[in-house]
Amino acid sequence: MNISSSPTYYEVISKMAMDGNPNASLQAVLSSIVENVKTAMRVKGCSLALLTPDRKYLRHMASCGLSESYITKGRINADKSIAETPKGEFVAILDVAQDDRVQYPAEAKSEGIVSIFAVPLYLEEECMGVIRIYTANRRRFTADDIYFAHTAANIGAKAIESAVLVTDDPTVANYDNFRQQLVELEWARWPGAHCP
Repeated sequence: MNISSSPTYYEVISKMAMDGNPNASLQAVLSSIVENVKTAMRVKGCSLALLTPDRKYLRHMASCGLSESYITKGRINADKSIAETPKGEFVAILDVAQDDRVQYPAEAKSEGIVSIFAVPLYLEEECMGVIRIYTANRRRFTADDIYFAHTAANIGAKAIESAVLVTDDPTVANYDNFRQQLVELEWARWPGAHCP
């Protein structure tokens, strides 16, 4: 993508920073992140998933441009689904059908996904989740793409921190409680699998 095309990465980053105000709900913040990334990078879709506290699973929190059937295709195992990203690495997959790091290659192909770029989300020096960017065509991500996605992830992490820490809801009074809720959500969503 040409960084001078409209909207520019700079404009989208500026919008994301403004959208992440402390009065916004967490879901609104996460939805804004994935929508802005999808728009700016001109890709098929974008998703944001957070690690459960046991770091075994990724819980989808927001997506844009992806079908419900793809989002609910099955549990995302952090050790089987582009496992380098939850460990803090940026990962570009050029062809999902040919890369064994993709946990659900058949479902990705059926969804029309060809390439994936995965970026870690950090909070307090710990990877808390991932942003994944999906393309319908084989794509090599440029330095501008990588820098933009990294910046978007940083804004997202800070927005999540703000939304969680300023909430009036006593059950989400801090980030540790919030992460524990992710385990409970996973257990409720996939009751046939063990999630401690």
